[in-house]
Amino acid sequence: MKQGKTPAILAYITILGWIAGLLMNQQEKSPFASYHLRQGLGLFLTGFAFSFINIIPLLGQFVFLIGFVVLFIMWINGLLNALNEKEKPVLFLGEYYNKWFHSL
Repeated sequence: MKQGKTPAILAYITILGWIAGLLMNQQEKSPFASYHLRQGLGLFLTGFAFSFINIIPLLGQFVFLIGFVVLFIMWINGLLNALNEKEKPVLFLGEYYNKWFHSL
């Protein structure tokens, strides 16, 4: 089993799981776990942004619905990458998440 696999998986399981993964990664810093923590944080923040878009009548609700379907696919992709011990960015925005959250 790759070092940091548990925090990498936790990074995708709710925000509390992400925090637990972050704390676990602070004890034994793992590049693999850090990578997935960046990806997970990006997914959570993207979901948060979609929640705000939902406030806009009609158009916002349509964007919210489509966005969350895409976000769910991205989340599954990231979780499967962590489970399979791969450092692949999540679909569409993963490369940006790595750039934006490089300090994790």
